[in-house]
Amino acid sequence: MEVVMKYRYLILSLLVIGMIGCTPRPQAVFYRGTPHFPPTDPASVRLLRNEPRAFHIKLGEVRFTPAPDMPSYYVEGVLKEKASMMGADALVIVVDNYYRQAVVHGHYWPHVNVYRERVIVGIAIKYRPL
Repeated sequence: MEVVMKYRYLILSLLVIGMIGCTPRPQAVFYRGTPHFPPTDPASVRLLRNEPRAFHIKLGEVRFTPAPDMPSYYVEGVLKEKASMMGADALVIVVDNYYRQAVVHGHYWPHVNVYRERVIVGIAIKYRPL
């Protein structure tokens, strides 16, 4: 009886660890040599699906693979929060293999074909004065 209980706890703990490991988490990667800025307010971060016209600095990338049942407003909030932690004023969406909405194409980010899985990738940017 005692051995059966040990195995039950072992199996339960492995299931919990597995579920935690499978939870989608956004990733933020700073570009090498990019200056670091203090965090901004997530509510002020804009999600752009067009190339920004104002002068800006590309800080890095935010990647997120949402779960199928996540609503778009939650996903947008997660993206904004991660970009704000990088000090970004906006997040330019360059890959959207999840919602399949408009993205920035062309010379702005040449790695579009790298991602085949259902992922959203944005470039965190900081506007700079003229």
